[in-house]
Amino acid sequence: KKYEFTFNNRHAYNFLVRNGFCRIEDKNNKEGHIFAHIDGNIVKEVLAGKMRDYIIAFLEDRKAETELFNMVYRTTQVKDSSMSNLPVKNIEFKDADKDYQYMFFQNKTWKITKHAIEEFKPGAVNCFTWDNEVIKHDVKLTEDFFKVEYNKELEKFSIKILNTDSVLFKFLINTANMHWRVTELGVSEKNDKGEEVERYQLTANEDYENQIHLINRLYTLGYMMHRYKNPSKAWCPYFMENKVTEESVSNGGSGKSICANIPAHYMNTIPLDGRNPDLLANNHWTENINEHVDLLHFEDMHQYSKFNVLYNLITGPMPVNPKHSRGYTLAFEQSPKLVMSSNYAIKDLDQSSRRRLLFSVFSDYYHHGPNDEFDSARTPESEFGMILFKDFDENQWNLASNLVAQCIKLFLTIPKVDPPMVNVEKRNLLGVMGDAFLDWADVYFSPLSGRLNVNTVKQDAFMSFVAITKSKFTANKFKAALIAYCKYKDYVFNPKELVNSGDRIIGHNWNALLSKQESVEMIHFRTQDYLTFEQPTVNNAAPVLPTNEDLKDKDGLPF
Repeated sequence: KKYEFTFNNRHAYNFLVRNGFCRIEDKNNKEGHIFAHIDGNIVKEVLAGKMRDYIIAFLEDRKAETELFNMVYRTTQVKDSSMSNLPVKNIEFKDADKDYQYMFFQNKTWKITKHAIEEFKPGAVNCFTWDNEVIKHDVKLTEDFFKVEYNKELEKFSIKILNTDSVLFKFLINTANMHWRVTELGVSEKNDKGEEVERYQLTANEDYENQIHLINRLYTLGYMMHRYKNPSKAWCPYFMENKVTEESVSNGGSGKSICANIPAHYMNTIPLDGRNPDLLANNHWTENINEHVDLLHFEDMHQYSKFNVLYNLITGPMPVNPKHSRGYTLAFEQSPKLVMSSNYAIKDLDQSSRRRLLFSVFSDYYHHGPNDEFDSARTPESEFGMILFKDFDENQWNLASNLVAQCIKLFLTIPKVDPPMVNVEKRNLLGVMGDAFLDWADVYFSPLSGRLNVNTVKQDAFMSFVAITKSKFTANKFKAALIAYCKYKDYVFNPKELVNSGDRIIGHNWNALLSKQESVEMIHFRTQDYLTFEQPTVNNAAPVLPTNEDLKDKDGLPF
């Protein structure tokens, strides 16, 4: 007997749902949803055609009649419009909380807490994850690569390096080595006898500085890898170089972008071109962001980036404006974290900026070359003979995965660790002043100028600066630059005992045009040695004019 087959939508939808297919809400999609397939705790986005393929594979497995195949081939009921009748499933992708983080690999699942890293079989944990966030490598837990300790009496952290088999760990150690020149090239110093000797060993302070930079680097990586957003730890990591250079000089090549990009190998990260000054002016720059994006990487932030535009996105909700659908807002807990890398310091680094930033500072161990400073370039590839991650074998992938898991564990264990900030502060002060101001001030307020540890007319200084540099500073910007210069040189700007209730110094100055004394605002730069500072000798005598006898032509020559 020959049967006539028809497509029963109700039964087909039920069949697909029972085999893991569904719809998931997606506000960035113009249809308002996507199709997905759930296999255990793994969720994968699919197209309607994938569901049609699944039905056909089911029929082939059961050796169905040809007429039944033909009915499925011919039907229009397995297209987007029909599959939009599948029920919407509300899936909670909670793979992290305040005190834990899951990492999913193809052979294991890790749960990371401050106490331990636990290992489970795939699907054994009650937590959903997207298929593209399952790291496609096999892993095995290793011993710890480092141990961070805290001395309560000294109030200092320290780190012991236990294993350097991981190329990634070696790279991070090198980026935190601020004093590599000492051990590689040596430094000339005078011993107790006044003799020049070469030193190749780090001092206790140099070693401690390197340790803190490394702890900060590992802590910052752990912060970025931890998907949970804690309102009390709402920071934006800012990767910059330790080397103090002129404001307009861009060095690069230190490994900042490589480090900032490490999470992209483990989580959903969107790279953004920080070199584009008009990036944030684009109304749709957030169009690809949704609650499943973990991190936004602003790479190579340009010199004049307005960091404060992003304040609210670090500590509050994030508006999303897709091109082809209605805009909406992601709650703070759902929005991605931000990370920035830049060759430049942040201008106008105020307290609001400091509260939102987690600085991580890079040495010039890796650098461009050849140039005036280095005979040749040094990169991770030239040192290790491989491109990090891209050329990793399974062993190095396993070691790198263990390292980032240990960084998350470190972040969950200790409080915020800032890097030594001396050079960070200097670079930021340079950003406030600018190269032209620094060059002018170094001359105008030189120790031989007679303008240190005395009151100087502010307007005279301003007029000199404008005349020499042709800069268009406002009065407020000029004052900010004066204050920044004092901090840069470790001077005191306008000592408290000299200022009035309006926080200004008012003195008297002779006005030659009006032939009288008048009240003017003064500025005062006090040096640290002001009590013993000796003012330069200035010759105030009137110039000696030539006499008529001196001007007589004595040799008949024209000059």
